[in-house]
Amino acid sequence: MLFPVSLSPGIMPSNPVTVSNVFNISEINKLNNYINTLPYENARILEGKGNIEKSKQRRSKIKWLIPNPNLGWLYEKIHQISLKANHQWEFDIAGINESIQYTEYDSQNLGHFGWHLDLGGSIARARKISITIQLSNPSEYEGGNLEVFTGGDYDDPNNRRIAPKEQYSATIFPSYVLHRVTPITKGIRKSLVIWVGGIPFR
Repeated sequence: MLFPVSLSPGIMPSNPVTVSNVFNISEINKLNNYINTLPYENARILEGKGNIEKSKQRRSKIKWLIPNPNLGWLYEKIHQISLKANHQWEFDIAGINESIQYTEYDSQNLGHFGWHLDLGGSIARARKISITIQLSNPSEYEGGNLEVFTGGDYDDPNNRRIAPKEQYSATIFPSYVLHRVTPITKGIRKSLVIWVGGIPFR
């Protein structure tokens, strides 16, 4: 679920996969133009049958890139990336069955997202692979590290993998892996978040 959790014995962490240069200039211009037309909403946390705002755990603004013909190229590109990354895990996946989320973490309110899993109730039960695509140039902000837990005591910095901040790079990992975004202290961090789903884990 999307709130603080402790690592259960049955959850096995996994190192993330990184893919560089996901978008070319033409694609990013098309993507930015589309994102600029969408309304913002405050990010929420799934809990039980609904979702709530919990700013201590998560503080960011989001937009939803709902599937439509203008975004077909984006969904197909990310689907192909997920298929290649899945060679590491060989999960039974069906594709992207949720809208892509655009997220902004702003230093003006110390944007962040504490330790969490992407698995949960309802549609989140089907999540198997989580993907974060870095949109901001790393020179545009400070803090806001995406950290992925790799095993052991997750309070130990040696057990965290900090995702690359390279612009247009993707970090891909199983949705059952703990991860967080540390507080951003300068500028704005922009990213896309995608969940690839399939038959729920058993």
